[in-house]
Amino acid sequence: MTAKSRKNLLLLLAAATFGLALYNNLLARRALAARPLGRFIHLRGTKLHFLEAGHGQPLLLLHGNGASAEDFKTSGIFGRAAARYRVLAFDRPGFGMSPRPAGRPWTAAAQADLIDAAVAKLGIERYMVVGHSWGAAVALEMARRHPRSVAGAVVVAGYHYPSPRLALVISA
Repeated sequence: MTAKSRKNLLLLLAAATFGLALYNNLLARRALAARPLGRFIHLRGTKLHFLEAGHGQPLLLLHGNGASAEDFKTSGIFGRAAARYRVLAFDRPGFGMSPRPAGRPWTAAAQADLIDAAVAKLGIERYMVVGHSWGAAVALEMARRHPRSVAGAVVVAGYHYPSPRLALVISA
């Protein structure tokens, strides 16, 4: 294979990859527009997306970085929990279908306060919360900052940080 044909092949592969990415984006936007999953709640200048199912004691699910509420559904956790609890899986700001408003830091404490306010706006006074990965930091902040609301907190593969860590600063 000559250098020119290799170059042409690489250009063709790059163009095909770019075209497929655009097509995938178009299909994803159409799917969301046709059938948006879950609901949105507007508060404090933020639009927060969540999935909800089931009846019983409220159980909040908070995902980690690089994930979304939909991951709890895909894994089967959401459906199994909904057989026993009223489950609410939130997309944290900047993840899933929840936009991340600029101009304010989204620390674990800020997210804890926002999600607790969203839950209160839905008429829920007391709940349990499960946080995975970075969502665990938010769950622990919810328990610490809102002890009258949080009946229990479970952390799964969570962050433990007695002092600030770079990953928490970057994701805030």
